[in-house]
Amino acid sequence: MMEKRGISILLLRLIMILLAPIWVALSSPCVNSAEVRNIRIWPAPDHTRVVFDISAPVQYQLITLTNPPRIVLDLQASTLSTAVKNPVFTSSPIKALRSSQRPDDKLRLVMDLQKSTAAHVFTLPPNATYGHRLVLDLDHHTSVVDLENAVPYQPQDLSLDLLDSQRDIVIAIDAGHGGEDPGAVGPKIQGRQLHEKQVVLAMAKYLRAMLTTEPGFSPVLIREGDYYVKLRKRTSKARQLKADVFISLHADAFRTTEPRGASVWTLSQQGATSEMGRWLARNENDADLIGGVSLDDKEPNLAKTLLDLSMTSSQTTSQGLATMVLQQVGKVTRLHSKNVQQAGFAVLKSPDIASILVETGFISNPTEARLLSQNSHQKKIANAIFQAIKAYFYQHPIDNTYVASVVQAQLNQKVYRVVSGDTLSNIARRYGISLKRLQQVNTLSSKSTIKVGQNLTIPAS
Repeated sequence: MMEKRGISILLLRLIMILLAPIWVALSSPCVNSAEVRNIRIWPAPDHTRVVFDISAPVQYQLITLTNPPRIVLDLQASTLSTAVKNPVFTSSPIKALRSSQRPDDKLRLVMDLQKSTAAHVFTLPPNATYGHRLVLDLDHHTSVVDLENAVPYQPQDLSLDLLDSQRDIVIAIDAGHGGEDPGAVGPKIQGRQLHEKQVVLAMAKYLRAMLTTEPGFSPVLIREGDYYVKLRKRTSKARQLKADVFISLHADAFRTTEPRGASVWTLSQQGATSEMGRWLARNENDADLIGGVSLDDKEPNLAKTLLDLSMTSSQTTSQGLATMVLQQVGKVTRLHSKNVQQAGFAVLKSPDIASILVETGFISNPTEARLLSQNSHQKKIANAIFQAIKAYFYQHPIDNTYVASVVQAQLNQKVYRVVSGDTLSNIARRYGISLKRLQQVNTLSSKSTIKVGQNLTIPAS
């Protein structure tokens, strides 16, 4: 009886060890900064384990580079302790370890390799001996391009400079009105007058929080508090921040209480034409930069062509994004109009920034005003806009952005045919990807089994 109990305990411990990486992957994303406090090397005859002792859970990205072979680990919101010494890599595929602190608060760890090597990375929670850990396993005998009976994974021939160029998509979020300008005034709710400026600032902050947690997007608020920003200053600030998209949030009002529903607006053709004339007539050199190009020294017809191309591109993006926002917002609240509307709003007139205006509802309607005052409804509207932004740019990625690299990686996925003796964990290890990732891509659960001859999609690691 005691012998059976001992075996059961051993099995339970083994299961817990195997499930640890999956449990960590399913945990909530890390929001606090982490510090790499120590690096430990555990060489073995067939593999090398590199353990990074970290102060808190981290989000990470593993990138395999060739010519020369390297492994890059990008750790979100992380730093390297000054106490960490360069470890000795004897009897391992690693030649040297380099690190750099990037402006976007990422810690980049670069390992120069003796040869191209399959890699697997995962995190472990604290135990009785160690705290949080990030673990990198390197297989001594399996390269990323030398796998028997498999379609080999071909890593992209990337450079660190190219990786650094994969910037975030910058979203400028404009909460309308503010300060001495309350915007539309709604009824009193729980003894307090409801003002448009308060409602849209709350939504803007919710939207920023959602975009902040989404890799590849960098949200900025045009106003962060209860103060007024001039209309032209709003678009000017967005351009200074090099925003790709400008989203202005408002809450509508009417002279009667009946109208209700949300709507989405883009710049009208008449508004675009008048704005083009205004820009061509300007003389301020700094203000005449369109997409980083000055119009001041250009022949008039060329300047008009450049401006026309820029506005046509931004309007195309504006219309596509506005359509998707309208669809998503319509899932969580009533729509005032089922089509994207057009007008000459001043905040939509940046010639090189895709710009939309979202009227989130009628604050003059008592029923809708009560909804707009509720945090839960504000979050629903913000989430609808967030989902639309994410979906649009994954369908229409901007060149040299993180989102574009993810889309390209998805296009580079390989297909592997299962052979006798294969297991999901072994296949994941061969290709340097996590078991959970392999299961997700192929819609498999931890209880799923694979069969000889079955085709599996292998995502880029």
